[in-house]
Amino acid sequence: MKSKHKVLIFVITMLSLTGISNIPQVSLAIMIMTDDSDYKKSNYHYSSGKSDEFSVWSRKGYEDVLAQFEIYKTQQNSDTILYRNFKPEWWKIWRWGFFLSENRYQLPFKEMPADAFQVSRGVTVK
Repeated sequence: MKSKHKVLIFVITMLSLTGISNIPQVSLAIMIMTDDSDYKKSNYHYSSGKSDEFSVWSRKGYEDVLAQFEIYKTQQNSDTILYRNFKPEWWKIWRWGFFLSENRYQLPFKEMPADAFQVSRGVTVK
């Protein structure tokens, strides 16, 4: 009986921590304290479907990527699927709300193109 009670307390505690950490203000505070770059809206890569002609880092946020992709689609009307080249990091429980609700995580996943390099503070990162 005591072991069932301990398991129940553990489950309730974990669910409570997950719920509290996904309150937007708490989640933002955790991201800042852990130097999680999600609140900066950068470091995400997107590419097109049929070819890797459209390959972009989200420097100014997801909406900017969508605007750039709309321009690209007017030039390449046969390539109309935008892919995200990043996976959710599910161990970051404070971001689960973002993973489930933000449109960028609803895009289909595709491995990052081999020629996608990010320049961060003068250093090329692959």
